Amino acid sequence: MGVRLVLRLVPRLVTRFTPLGLGMVALGCALVASFYSPPSFASIWDLLTNKRGVSQASVSKDSPRIELVGTLPADTELELIGFYYSSICTEKEMYFPSGDIANPQWRTKGTTSQLRQVVTSLHNASHFTQSVALQGGGACEWQLTNIQLNMSLLPSHRLWQEAQSLKKQYLAELPVAKVKDEALEKDAFKQSFDLIPTAKEADAASADSNDATITFSPIYYPIYSYAPEDKQPFDVGLKSSLQREVSDRWSLQHSRRIRLADERVTRVNFTPQIAEDYAVNIHILDRKSKVSYPDGTEFTYIKAGLRLYPYGSAESRFNSLQRSARLEDKRQLAKIYDSGIEHVFEGDKAKAEVLYRELGEAGDMESINWLRERARWGYIKDGQYWLARAAKLGDIQAQLELINQPLSVIPQGKVNTGQAKIREQQAWQTLTELTKQGIPQAVSTMAYYQVFSCSPYFNTTAALDNYRKSVKAQPDLARDAAETYYYFKEDLAQAREFFEIAAEREIDVAAEYAGILLAAEQRDPKRARYWLEKVVTAGDKQYIQQDVLGYAYFRLASLLDAGEGGDADPKRAITLYQQSIELGEGFSNDYQAKAKERLQSLQERHL
Repeated sequence: MGVRLVLRLVPRLVTRFTPLGLGMVALGCALVASFYSPPSFASIWDLLTNKRGVSQASVSKDSPRIELVGTLPADTELELIGFYYSSICTEKEMYFPSGDIANPQWRTKGTTSQLRQVVTSLHNASHFTQSVALQGGGACEWQLTNIQLNMSLLPSHRLWQEAQSLKKQYLAELPVAKVKDEALEKDAFKQSFDLIPTAKEADAASADSNDATITFSPIYYPIYSYAPEDKQPFDVGLKSSLQREVSDRWSLQHSRRIRLADERVTRVNFTPQIAEDYAVNIHILDRKSKVSYPDGTEFTYIKAGLRLYPYGSAESRFNSLQRSARLEDKRQLAKIYDSGIEHVFEGDKAKAEVLYRELGEAGDMESINWLRERARWGYIKDGQYWLARAAKLGDIQAQLELINQPLSVIPQGKVNTGQAKIREQQAWQTLTELTKQGIPQAVSTMAYYQVFSCSPYFNTTAALDNYRKSVKAQPDLARDAAETYYYFKEDLAQAREFFEIAAEREIDVAAEYAGILLAAEQRDPKRARYWLEKVVTAGDKQYIQQDVLGYAYFRLASLLDAGEGGDADPKRAITLYQQSIELGEGFSNDYQAKAKERLQSLQERHL
């Protein structure tokens, strides 16, 4: 059997009346028809308004789109629904701000339309290809907001039939049957997955890559729930490996953002699998929930603490991990012992350390870093051994940490002697070799020890040249260079070159730099104003510390108040003073009293 297409028209008509009897007609448009399939049909609403509905049939074949391809497992069904939003074709309602019935206003509410298509695979796996336009076409200018893929098993699937048998057997064994032996619901084995298109520049961190074809290969598996005290003593559901986090029993939907490709077509490969031999059983009795995973792992939860771990997660394979000799599995087991499992297992740091030491000796860098961190906090005493091991395995940060140990006395004006001097010379030789390899962190470290006049490696020209090289290769090193020149050398003229680079990258550096420009002898209120504008504009979005943000509000308000570094703007200064005062309530500061005094003075003059 091949692919069966089921088309459904979805007209939408919305009419509202306010409680006061003021009628309102919604300006809804229905987006109907299939994905580049039969022509659209006029809905009743279209006939009443003499407007045609919008369909993808009216969209140009060259319009941007998302193309979904994949293979559907046997005896399954995939429902694809494209949801579209229009800011033009909307429903409107009347409302009364602050209850003022004498001055009603209209409020516009965006509406959505949808396109639906169903692909069914009977006794054989079936390949499918579907295209979904990003714009819906027509006068409404519909925009695709998301594509919902509803994966479900058909009654002909083995798991469905097995669930039916388990239900009959379980209900028959109960002392008193609480429900009738009815057929399983149609959506018993259904799981939803939303694809949300995202502009390439936006939300990059939370979107899946758009390199070549975006691929999703979810593994679906059944959940069987046995609860004799519930209204539904036997229940079934479908879970997916795409659910990254711990979930409750019947969370049915999850989503992923996808970045749109530069090309006209963004391709998404969706190839689901059914794990027929992987079933999770939940037994709920007397306010306790026992979850049993296929490898024999069992967790018992009290009251409402039930958790389900995704397919393939370390927690759901706890027993298997304990029996495994693979290094990767031991690392997963060590993580569980380190952090525990919520509500059921507190963990065991001693067992975690044994595993991490074994892995560390085998060269596992993640385990070595765990041991180094434990040493920093004083839980273990052989941190130097693991630092040296990490350096030997090529970890650059570990190598630089070893280099810094004998060199660190130099900025303090001290001199190494004896064996300490020999270690210092060896460290410098190693640092020189790393800089010859062009490693930016090493080049920056060398510049640091060359900038001090008390250093045996003092070289002003070489220091500046090395800092510039390191920052060119790795711009986030600019902050180190800037702060070295300003705080250690007290050379703002040279520090400005690197502060300008660092401030563009880090909002807290911008705030720091603005304060320096206002306090230093080379006072530059115009440039300070530029950086403070960046801080107050982006501070909340970038989660800058509230005390830093409050001080930035005050500093910028002061410049606008005095007209220093640019035109005076008393009205905006008032707003910024108010914001600085509000933020200042949450921490100790020395500007709040001044802000209140200036705010009162400005309000008396300008309000």
